[in-house]
Amino acid sequence: MNYHLFSNKDLKLKLPFGCIISGPSSTGKSTFVRKLITNSVQLIEPIPKSILYCYGEYNSLVPELQRSGISVYSGVPPEDLIKKQVQPSLVILDDLMYS
Repeated sequence: MNYHLFSNKDLKLKLPFGCIISGPSSTGKSTFVRKLITNSVQLIEPIPKSILYCYGEYNSLVPELQRSGISVYSGVPPEDLIKKQVQPSLVILDDLMYS
């Protein structure tokens, strides 16, 4: 099997981008999102000046994000709320597939 090394490669996510994180319950999706947000300075370009986390079901990540100064919103955000975010922004829709 051939493996390619990614050293010296720019692997940052470039805003604007779309990403779907899918998987069964308890497989680490929320942990991945938390780590993405925590490391956004190193992982996303340009660095988001604002982050809006929108959720369908309250989870342990919500108060953690609030304490760190990230905006949270219950449900699908109205378009004007998204447009009010300081740009560049990262908008995360968590568990809102059926909303």
